[in-house]
Amino acid sequence: MSNPNATIDPVAMQAVAVHQECTALRAAAYKELFDNHPASFYAFHQLRGKDDGPFLIDVFIYPLVVQGVNQNIFAAVTNGMSDQPMAHDTERPESPRRRELIQYLPACPQGRAQRLRDMAWLPLFDGFLLDSRDTIAWQLPPRDDTPWTHGFFLEPVWQPHQGPIRSPRSDEIKFICSGISPSPMPNCSSSACKAPTSF
Repeated sequence: MSNPNATIDPVAMQAVAVHQECTALRAAAYKELFDNHPASFYAFHQLRGKDDGPFLIDVFIYPLVVQGVNQNIFAAVTNGMSDQPMAHDTERPESPRRRELIQYLPACPQGRAQRLRDMAWLPLFDGFLLDSRDTIAWQLPPRDDTPWTHGFFLEPVWQPHQGPIRSPRSDEIKFICSGISPSPMPNCSSSACKAPTSF
């Protein structure tokens, strides 16, 4: 039975409303881009922590057909990073402030989806701009199902994924490809809570 005296956080309610509106439009754009519905997905409530703020990010997993490759390849993409713009960076004023992450994997168990979501969530929570050629070093240990921890970001390798995504808002949204490494990249920040370094 629900508590009649429970208060509803208006910020959280607004975040949910925005996320639902943007998801409907992004899902249609993703279907057009990947020519398919997601094979599976992880909803934001499966991936978020207790004190993560009003940043609701799902991970959708799309099957890809790659000519000459005889194994499953999936594109894991975030859905929700672009609900809100990232911080403005005065040193990179032309960089897109709305991004979604994409990662190419042979499989995407929840631990990998969690790390992808975490990399999308961090710039929103910590208030910095994440762009291509940036890196993030995590002090957190790797997930149980993967030794990978640190993140680096490049433009997507597949040409169709390099262009802008139809945006629910007026800002342009572009994918940024997330890679992961078992050790920090050269010149990488030593803390996950600092703005990323570029290489």
